[in-house]
Amino acid sequence: MHSFRKLASIGGACSIPMVSLLGLSVSSPVWATASSQHKSGTVSGIVNCSGSQGSIKFSPPLVPSGTAKPEKSVKVTVSSLGTCTSGASTVSIKKTTASVILGSGSTNLCSNFASGASSDGLKMTISYTTKGVKSTTVTFTAGEITEVTSPSLGFQATGGTATGSYAGSALLTVPLTTTSANAIETCFTGSGGSVPSLQFSGGSATY
Repeated sequence: MHSFRKLASIGGACSIPMVSLLGLSVSSPVWATASSQHKSGTVSGIVNCSGSQGSIKFSPPLVPSGTAKPEKSVKVTVSSLGTCTSGASTVSIKKTTASVILGSGSTNLCSNFASGASSDGLKMTISYTTKGVKSTTVTFTAGEITEVTSPSLGFQATGGTATGSYAGSALLTVPLTTTSANAIETCFTGSGGSVPSLQFSGGSATY
């Protein structure tokens, strides 16, 4: 895993994409396969979403220096999964909720941010507007969330599982916005103020 110290040397041209907790598009596109369409119940197939956005809020806030304190909570809000399709069909998302399962490495020091994220887990529940279609639960465990530096700073979650509708494997990319990327890089160097939250935009989800 690259450190944010190395990221800082790259420069602040990050434009991103979690906890992945924090949503996420920094990888090559994953093409959808045909979906078995049902009016209700459990739907099969592969869903590809692009343009996800939201925020990651830390309690206590991340700080550039001082004594490390365990994070009490990391709240991921997914305002939108973006445009989602399965094969040639549009998948209409009603709501996405996410919760972070904090690992032992999660502290409020920016210097521990990347390693802390890798110790966390993430659970997402995705519901659909089509009446009767069962929701999807996407789960990532510790070690499946990592930071990425290319093409922009953010997170990637791989090796996850989806249950319910569209069951199978899962992948997320969570690119930080330029402002958030710059804030966490500055904090990592021991400068600047606290970072209570980060914004992500342009992320992707495949499940």
